[in-house]
Amino acid sequence: MEVQSSKEDLEAMGETTPLIQTENSQESCRAGINITLWCTLTGIMHILWGALPAFAKSLQDEYGVHALVLQAGSYFTLLLVMIPITLFYAKTEIFPFMKFKLAWVYGLLTAARNLTLTIGAAYTCAYLVQLVTLMSPFLTAVMATLWLEEKLTKTTVLTMVAGLVGGAIVIIVGVSDHELGVNDAIGLAFATLSTLSVAFIFVVAKMCIHIPPYSLVCIQCAVGLVVLAPISLIVEWPGWAIWGSLSGWGWIVFLIYSIGIGLFGSLLLIFCVHKMGSSFTTSILALRLLSALLFGWILNGDEVKNAWQWVGIVIVLVAVTACLVLQRK
Repeated sequence: MEVQSSKEDLEAMGETTPLIQTENSQESCRAGINITLWCTLTGIMHILWGALPAFAKSLQDEYGVHALVLQAGSYFTLLLVMIPITLFYAKTEIFPFMKFKLAWVYGLLTAARNLTLTIGAAYTCAYLVQLVTLMSPFLTAVMATLWLEEKLTKTTVLTMVAGLVGGAIVIIVGVSDHELGVNDAIGLAFATLSTLSVAFIFVVAKMCIHIPPYSLVCIQCAVGLVVLAPISLIVEWPGWAIWGSLSGWGWIVFLIYSIGIGLFGSLLLIFCVHKMGSSFTTSILALRLLSALLFGWILNGDEVKNAWQWVGIVIVLVAVTACLVLQRK
């Protein structure tokens, strides 16, 4: 007769060590895969948001869509997509305003961030807009430490400092070479306002952890549409009529801007902040610079001509890589 030994019997005979080691090894492997996955998703999220100014600049300069009309139209499109997803897939409330009042603040902040960033992109290069956002990790990390009791690691601090130094080199060299003018200064000013909004968004997103992500995105879109749509009606001609004359390629760029970046970028931002914490999520914010450089060159022909500016960009890249490797370890 075959006798099956229970875990207690094996433990009594001292034979559970290999089993325990195997279980621990499997758990460690799963944990490592999970961390790697969320690090990758965090990087993808930043690449998406890094491309936002380039697409916004293209839609405004090449296709003539006003910033207010662009943002309101984007929120309207996102609602059309998010409402059925939230109802039939996530099966959560669409607009639980009374239950999650903090989501109103999140919606207002994202509307302010998107509008100021879009206006800034109309006046200057996409990569310069993203360079200014390198200031937000300082604000976010401090806010997360004070309000959310997150630990501010040395790796995060060193990464942020290196990223800021690299960004400063690019801007200073551009000014000294007379490549940046009054319009660029206006664009950088709006980018600074957008940066302040980004810092608050990361902190508020962490505080909204109890809100279903799909509901939070719906609230974000609804608040943005309610705030921006009435204001966009006063925009001079063509205003909203521009959508009727938009070319096929224009619609493709807009759908990438609204759904590809606005929808997936927003969902990834919420999930990544919840899983990885706001300090780590913002510590690789400099990755957006690469995306802005690439898509700015593809869509708008923006180029970095000075060698010292490339030095600053390389510093940013090294900071991002070092952060990912050290955080992974």
